[in-house]
This record gives sequence, C-alpha cells and structure tokens, in this order.
Amino acid sequence: MDEALKQRLVGAAVLAVIAVITVPWLLGKPESARRERVAPRPVVSTPAVVVPETIVQAETQAHADAHSRASAVELTHTTGEPLRAQPAPTRAPASVLGAWFVQLAAFSSAENAQKLQGRLRKLGQASEVRVDGAYWLVFAGPYAAKSTATQARGGLERRTGLRGVVRGPST
Repeated sequence: MDEALKQRLVGAAVLAVIAVITVPWLLGKPESARRERVAPRPVVSTPAVVVPETIVQAETQAHADAHSRASAVELTHTTGEPLRAQPAPTRAPASVLGAWFVQLAAFSSAENAQKLQGRLRKLGQASEVRVDGAYWLVFAGPYAAKSTATQARGGLERRTGLRGVVRGPST
C-alpha cells in the first residue's frame, strides 16, 4: 500500500472517532439538564415512638406525683439557702422499652405508610409508623413477649397478606 493511502485511512479513522465523540455532545442536552432531579431526603433526627395512650396517662400521673413529693422536700445548702430536689428526668415507660413489635412494611412514602396503618386500625390492630432515614416503617404492637409477637405475626400474615418481621426491644 502506498504512503498516501495509509495517511488518508488514518485521517478518516481519526475524523470518525472525533465525530462519534463530539456529535452527541453537541446535539445533547446541556450538563445541568442531564442531571437527574431527585427529591431531597426528609431530615429526621431520631425515630419517634408512638406510645399507647393508657401507658402515657399512667406515666404522666406517676411523674406528677413524684414531682409534687420532690418539690415538697426542702434541703439546705451549707450557705443556709434552701434547695429544691430536682425530679427525675422523664423517660419512656418500662413496658414500651421492653416491648416487641412486628414490622410489616417499609415505605418510601408517608402516604403509603398511613394507608397501611389505617387498614390495620380497621382490623382492630394497634400500630405505629416510625421514620428511619428516608423510610417510613409500619409496626404492629407493642407486645409484652417475643412469643406473643410471633403469634401475632402469623395472624397478621393471614389477615393482611403481609409477611412481617418480629423486632425486639432494641428496635
């Protein structure tokens, strides 16, 4: 092959590569339009725990009684000024801290989680929705023991068609 033909073939190949690279770039969308638009994740510091109303009322009454007793006790400091005893910090009731739950679903939409919670409410099942990062988790319960939660999981599966997972007190 003569030298001129080789140069023409190499030149044609280089032009083809340049065309393959630059034509889509020239005809495509600008860089800002190529980026996907993604909804921002909701900012959540800690997941909320919904406590049954009867437990909250009992805990509130117990806290009020302890606070009234603590404020009635006067102590004196070495300077002779009276000090008031501080009530213990409020914390979740022990029955909720040791409770078991059945996690039925995790949704990326709060609306879907609320729909499932409404469905469970119609079945007479206590439930709650917790936020964990970008997900809304639907739990049935609380249950006092793991065995009770496991039995409830079977019943929930039959009634809702959802296969839940038993979650312990650390959940």
